[in-house]
Amino acid sequence: VPEKVIGYGMTLARRALGAYSPLEARRTLETVLEFIGSSSPDSPSIEAEARDLLARALWTAGLRGPALDEYHRAIAGFRAAADPAREMTSIASAAEAAWAARFADTSAMLVDRGLELSRESVAAGDSENPANEVVVSNLARLLKLGATIANLRGEFELAAQRLDERERLLAFDASSRIEVDRGATLRIAVPPTIRARHPIQCR
Repeated sequence: VPEKVIGYGMTLARRALGAYSPLEARRTLETVLEFIGSSSPDSPSIEAEARDLLARALWTAGLRGPALDEYHRAIAGFRAAADPAREMTSIASAAEAAWAARFADTSAMLVDRGLELSRESVAAGDSENPANEVVVSNLARLLKLGATIANLRGEFELAAQRLDERERLLAFDASSRIEVDRGATLRIAVPPTIRARHPIQCR
C-alpha cells in the first residue's frame, strides 16, 4: 500500500504543479514524505525526488527559505543515490532560486559546487546518453548564472571565461547531435474531387 500511495502522490503532485496549484502539491508531497519515512524505500532517490518537487511547490508559493532547505535535502538525496544528472538539476534549480531570492553567497556556492560536479560528469559521460544531455544543459545554466554573479562582483575575467566555456560547450553539443533528414512526402486519402473552398463547406 505505501508504494501505491507514494507513486500516486508523486503523479498528483506533478499535475498540481503543472496546474499552478502549489498548495495542493505541498499537501500531497508532505503526505508522500510521511509514507516514505514509515516505509523506508530501497532507493534514496525516491525521497530526493519528492523533496525536489516539494521545493518547487514551496518556491511557487513564495516560501523561499523553506524551498531552498528542501532543495538542499534533495541534492543530498540524489548524491546518496549516485544520480549525478538529477543532482545537477536540483543544484541548478537551487542556485537560480537562491539568486532570485537575493541570497548571492548561497547561489555562488551552489554554482561552484555544481560546476565542479557537472564538468566531471560531462568529461566522463557518453555524448549519446540522455542523462549526459541533462548534465550539459545544467552546466550551461550554471555557467550563465556564474558569469552573472562574477560580473556583479567585479570578476570580469572569470565571467568572460565562463561565458566562453558555455559557448564552446553548446557549440560542441550541437555539433555532436545527429542531423535528421526532414525531407519527406506526405500522402493522405482524399475524395476524388474536392469542391469545397473552405473546411466549413465540407459535407
